[in-house]
Amino acid sequence: MSVSRLAVLGRALHKHPALEGDWIARQLIPILTSHTELSSAAFPYLNPHAFSAFRDNIPHLLNHAGQVLEAAERVVSLIDTEEDLNKSDRASVSRAQKVVHTVLNTASVTAPTDLWLLRIVLGVFRELGLTERMLAGEVLDVENCWVRQNDEMIRLNTAELRTNMELLHARGYVRAMQGRFLLTSHPRARAVLNDIDVLEHSPSILTSLWTRLFAGEELNASEVEILSQVTRTAPVPVHDGQIGWLASSDEIELGYRIVPLVLALRVNGLTARLAAGKSLDLSHFDTEKAHLIAAGLNTLVKSGALICHADVSWSPTVIGKRVFDRAPGPFGIIEAYHPYMSRLRDSLLNGRGTVWVRRGTNVAASQDANRSTFEQTNDALDNFCESYGFEYTVFVEHAMGRGEAIRQRFARSGAEHIRYFGADLEDEAIDAALVEKEGSRQLPPNLELIRNADIGRPEVVLEYLRRLGVPSRDVVMVVGNGFHEVRDQNDEKMVAIFKAYCDAGFLLLFAEASALSVADLLETGWNTYHAGFKYVHEKSGQGLRPAYLSAAEERQVGLQASWDECATQAGYMRMDMFSKRSRTIYPFTAPDSHNPAISVNHFFIPRELAMRLGIKDH
Repeated sequence: MSVSRLAVLGRALHKHPALEGDWIARQLIPILTSHTELSSAAFPYLNPHAFSAFRDNIPHLLNHAGQVLEAAERVVSLIDTEEDLNKSDRASVSRAQKVVHTVLNTASVTAPTDLWLLRIVLGVFRELGLTERMLAGEVLDVENCWVRQNDEMIRLNTAELRTNMELLHARGYVRAMQGRFLLTSHPRARAVLNDIDVLEHSPSILTSLWTRLFAGEELNASEVEILSQVTRTAPVPVHDGQIGWLASSDEIELGYRIVPLVLALRVNGLTARLAAGKSLDLSHFDTEKAHLIAAGLNTLVKSGALICHADVSWSPTVIGKRVFDRAPGPFGIIEAYHPYMSRLRDSLLNGRGTVWVRRGTNVAASQDANRSTFEQTNDALDNFCESYGFEYTVFVEHAMGRGEAIRQRFARSGAEHIRYFGADLEDEAIDAALVEKEGSRQLPPNLELIRNADIGRPEVVLEYLRRLGVPSRDVVMVVGNGFHEVRDQNDEKMVAIFKAYCDAGFLLLFAEASALSVADLLETGWNTYHAGFKYVHEKSGQGLRPAYLSAAEERQVGLQASWDECATQAGYMRMDMFSKRSRTIYPFTAPDSHNPAISVNHFFIPRELAMRLGIKDH
């Protein structure tokens, strides 16, 4: 059998002199020679055992990603010299190598924001004395956890403590036992809690300082010292072996530093250059503090994203190009929650209060993250219209940011036969769209903007259209990751919101990241950024939902009703052939076929419209 031949080859490679002392390459051998297949969508996947071995035995965060890429190349090069391998064997090895590359590319984008959050949470836990108690073996009860502050005993806020403990649980540092949490026995969990100390500055300040420095703005002496200190103490993670996928304290410290750096480069328009493989040098920065800029860029060298050339220029690595291309969107979305993270200690002591994320800081990030999603959505809309002869004259983008969905639709369809409306709750988003409309001319001249439009209050948009005499029937509304922002939502509230849009006659085309159970997050390691995504949205009173789970499955894993269930209860019909799923979270076929997508582009039409078009329910 072909699998047996690869297994024999794998055993021989372990003894190959070219790999002597190359422990990463040797750990990769059974993964690269494992049996692989293609999914129905033609994506390669590993078998479950091979993925678990990669996740647990191969260090693949930050600077190690490039090392693993190179090690995989060395192993595959040796395999290529084997004359006895048949075509099927070689195809399997090629598929395995592609999966390894994909998992490395994914982790380079998904892991840093989790590391950023972990650094802040663990610093506050140290400040409150929780770290020492966990190291001593105490089981923390989120409903009855007291800390001493200024000679007074204070009970920590249950909801806030649970949210933070669940992040540590999802990243493998603690075990959960019916609302109580205990440090795991993994040696790295103990080492991390021993190492991480209180932060010396607010987590909200680094992105702002790097952005100002790169833009040539003057920093005062204390601000310069903050940046000097975080670069001077930036570690280079080193692994001599790996058991389990938990991030080390060095990886947490480095991840905490690179998120603000990448975002500052994005704000200053420099990530696109690096994503294209071009180099940066000091002439790209308008500042006299060249040494501090060099220190910042060299922190990205430590992370494996850049290569330094004589401290005067920096070029991206293979992994770095991926980071600068794909990470600014997710990084910006998570980092925009820094108001919550800056008040983490207070929220644990006193509750969340009235902290609110202003979306002005992540409007560009949302645009970056949603660009390809909206291309798929607009393709689906065109295909739907062509398939069923559907015509529309009103296009609404809600939670619009800079109006990326409208920009794409205008480029395709013009403004002669379509009226465009953009809605958002935040003035910063509407203001950004105005600048885009007046400056780039890429938004339609007939675009009307609706301020103070909470997506959870459909009456705001409906009343605006009514006042203008615009019929709501057959309005197309596109939303990119906006419905999860509905505050204090429950299943009944979400159904009611969808019903209001449905009764008005709106088609709903929306993208949403899928809620994942902690069990899924633990099994997939760094293959998604949903642990952090879930954390920040729960802290802000927002809610992620699964895409399709049945009611029984939702109850089993402790998740809310799915988007599909809420929409269909509200009177919508899902158009499966026009919906699109992203990659799945497991790079293998699970035995029980449970493999949710990272996110889904949903396409719902009112059942009344389906009847008019002769579309049968399914």
